[in-house]
Amino acid sequence: ILTALYYNQNSNTIFYTSVFNLQEYQRMKLDTKINHAELFAFHKWNKKEIKSTLKFDKIEARNFDVKNNGYNYKNALKTVDWLTTVSKKTRSNIDYLFGLDVIYKQNQYNDIMAITDIEINSLNTGIFGSRDFAFKKSKLNTAVSFNMYFPLPSSKLEYYDTSGGSSATFFNEVIIHDYVVSTTNYFAPAIRLEYSYPVKNNKTVVFFTNLKEKLALKKQNNYNAIINTNTTYWIQCGVQLNY
Repeated sequence: ILTALYYNQNSNTIFYTSVFNLQEYQRMKLDTKINHAELFAFHKWNKKEIKSTLKFDKIEARNFDVKNNGYNYKNALKTVDWLTTVSKKTRSNIDYLFGLDVIYKQNQYNDIMAITDIEINSLNTGIFGSRDFAFKKSKLNTAVSFNMYFPLPSSKLEYYDTSGGSSATFFNEVIIHDYVVSTTNYFAPAIRLEYSYPVKNNKTVVFFTNLKEKLALKKQNNYNAIINTNTTYWIQCGVQLNY
């Protein structure tokens, strides 16, 4: 099976009004243009399946000042995402599943008021796997994943101070820190455990636990801004009822 999808979408949203959110006093409008293209391939033989999806997204947005007939902020995001999985299933049970996910992003910000031009180019690669352990009535699903984030050398930060130094604080305390975080390598492993037990009336109780970790690695820039590079952990536990 091979399918293709394409669509484009334009939106014009009011996000700020000068007086009480009234239509006649609209001030700022957010213009957004979205282009999406996608190819999907699927093949099944015996109990095995292979799926592959290639996506391309291009999103452009800017805030337009109706009163002054101009804009001060633009954002352009291009994304290429390739996801492939190979699996084997016995009825509703996953015997095994392995996957690869590669995402390339080019994110451009242009802030005229802050006189800032930022471009973040990055590559995010991940591998993951999953398996079900079936019991008489219940089953346990285990899933593990490993992700690496790589900022690319083509990323850049350009800043022009035309304020005579009055905007230097915003640059030093906000812009630089955001850029340093976005251009720092990190490794993020994760594990998920999900235990499902069927109850009456075709309902299923699910107990789940998510464990995630994020480790900052090498900084890919020359700025001396201090950011939090401590290893971060997330633990999430819960119960849900499916019916």
